[in-house]
Amino acid sequence: MREKYIKRYSDEYREMYRAAQLYYEEGLVQSEIAKVLYVSKAKVSRLLAKARELKIVEIRLNPMIERNALLEEKLIKKFGMKDAVIVESQPCLEEMEDILVDFAADYLGELLENGGHTGIVGSHTVNAVLKKLPVPEKDSLDLYQLIGEVVHSYSQQQNTLILKRLAAENTGITIHLLNTPVYVHDLYRKQALLQDNEIAFTFQKMEKVTIAVTDIVPIQKNRKDCHGMMSPLQLEEILSQGAVGSICGQYFDGNGRKIPSEWNAKVIALPLERYRNIVTRIGIAHGMDKLDAIFAALKGSLINVLVTDSNTAGDILRKSEGASL
Repeated sequence: MREKYIKRYSDEYREMYRAAQLYYEEGLVQSEIAKVLYVSKAKVSRLLAKARELKIVEIRLNPMIERNALLEEKLIKKFGMKDAVIVESQPCLEEMEDILVDFAADYLGELLENGGHTGIVGSHTVNAVLKKLPVPEKDSLDLYQLIGEVVHSYSQQQNTLILKRLAAENTGITIHLLNTPVYVHDLYRKQALLQDNEIAFTFQKMEKVTIAVTDIVPIQKNRKDCHGMMSPLQLEEILSQGAVGSICGQYFDGNGRKIPSEWNAKVIALPLERYRNIVTRIGIAHGMDKLDAIFAALKGSLINVLVTDSNTAGDILRKSEGASL
């Protein structure tokens, strides 16, 4: 008896799933589905209703998400930027993050339609952009890691894996990994690593990078920074010099100037002085917790393309009214 029930339920489930698939994915009308499944039109209607009831199908409205051209124009003019992608804010912060990733991936994809040399600063956000990146089919694309790895950082491990997968799945992609730790405790060891032929060649090749993609990391005042590797004394040092955030693992002050600190001296990454010379520097960030860091990165020209939401853009402009640029 139980076996008959399971078989009947299984058959019915498959029928509901197939009807929903034909209706929602393939665009068939109910009369056409009836012919495909050899059932009546009335039964197709019942199958679709049951599929919704059992959550085989979930229907939700996706509002049209638009860019705010007025805020984009104001930001570009205020900070002398190349471009801005300002997306209308949404109530859900997690949803906003996903939306920004989609817009950033589309924007970057358009820039890379003819291939090119792009620098990547690994992070959760940038990794999400890479996963959704529409890869050029014909032209060659070179992707460069601009910062060493944090061994116990999930996001940076993911960054390496994602880059390797992109190269494996697309013959036109070449990746250039920076196979070093992000931070060393000894300056002599850093110099030795930088003199390694492979690593030195990787830094040399970074000169070709014309587009960079990064998030903007705010300073973490209440705990150890940079994945717990920074000591309390190092954190105290950079805070005393007005650190508000970091790009490429290097901390900068409220004017976007790199802080002369022990931490910055021992980080292995493309120096901010060279990073600032990259033609197109895309920063992806939003939220009140990142406001000071985003503002400073714009003020110091560490980024010249900002992908953010309208609330954050408005806060940046209001903040700029009381600051001299």
